Amino acid sequence: MIAPILIVVLAIAAYYIGTSLTNNDPLPTTNIAADEVSVVAQKPERKAEVYGKVIKMEGNLVTISQIDLAADPTAEMTTEEKQAYKQSLSEEERMALKEVTQNATLGEVTVMIPVGIPMTKKTAQGPDAPEVEGTLADVSVGSLLSVWIDTTVSDKKVAEFVKISSVVN
Repeated sequence: MIAPILIVVLAIAAYYIGTSLTNNDPLPTTNIAADEVSVVAQKPERKAEVYGKVIKMEGNLVTISQIDLAADPTAEMTTEEKQAYKQSLSEEERMALKEVTQNATLGEVTVMIPVGIPMTKKTAQGPDAPEVEGTLADVSVGSLLSVWIDTTVSDKKVAEFVKISSVVN
């Protein structure tokens, strides 16, 4: 009894698969570059209110150790100036600069990152690395984040946009 039903179901499935393969309609495509641009274009014009390293995650609540950008001598430099400055340093000096800037903290802050808000992540290290769409799943302990806070929420810190710069070990 089950065998005839299974044969009929398989025949119908084969028919639909066959007609969809021979149909001349183009396959649906997505323009990944346009999607990436649209998310990057949603980044607010103002500077991020929170910048730092993720030290704890519970669901979509992220605790960030805020980095004091005033301790970074390259904070106000353009990308080109920053590259030239860092290239002029020895490896030891670069590591010392990284250590100083990452350890100069303003304390901890907990931010709620709502699922589905616009997020970007860098595809490689470096200041000129392209950004693509990111998700909450891309955030982990050790990630370096720039967070723009939703100014319409006054009783807690809720992200409106997040940029994932890197994972710091």
